[in-house]
Amino acid sequence: MNGDIGTVLEVTKDSVVVDFECYQEPRRFSRKEAYDLELAWALTIHKAQGSEWPWVMVVCHSSQHYMLSRQLIYTAITRAKKGVILVGDRKGIDRALSNNRPAERRTRLQEALRGEEED
Repeated sequence: MNGDIGTVLEVTKDSVVVDFECYQEPRRFSRKEAYDLELAWALTIHKAQGSEWPWVMVVCHSSQHYMLSRQLIYTAITRAKKGVILVGDRKGIDRALSNNRPAERRTRLQEALRGEEED
């Protein structure tokens, strides 16, 4: 699940101070409130859009073939300032690089906006 991204600035016996991207000021959490925070060492490529990091690691395995595309890999790689590590297998990387078709979305949004009934 995507959540707010923050950096832990300070940890004391009574509180944790976190600087979130979405707030102007760092937030202080009591020891009890801090139990609601979850550490995350990975982001979805979707959540990473618009951000940059020194290094990016991308999992590109054939077991995830249904979601691999050239656009997805491009987005992941362009988040890195210094370097990228691709983890996976040759079949997965080949699949991603050869799939240049945008995903077809079937949201039925246009039909819903026109007030058309679903079949």
